Amino acid sequence: FGFCTEFLLSDATVSAAEIQEQVKGYGDSLLVVGAEGFIKGHIHTEEPEQLLALVARYGKMVRSKVEDMSEQHQEILA
Repeated sequence: FGFCTEFLLSDATVSAAEIQEQVKGYGDSLLVVGAEGFIKGHIHTEEPEQLLALVARYGKMVRSKVEDMSEQHQEILA
């Protein structure tokens, strides 16, 4: 299941499309959108730390969230 990983950047130095291109190989369910210097992203990945470190190169990390989807799945089954 991997990790549901989300991020919000401010003062982005590249476009949302460029970040999407950089991170698309990290997983699936990818969505990256941007407006007024902010970029928000969502992806399911096995490498959340590496992905967030990469994204942080392109702006100020305002918020990030990583949720273990395997753990969530087990809670639902319980």
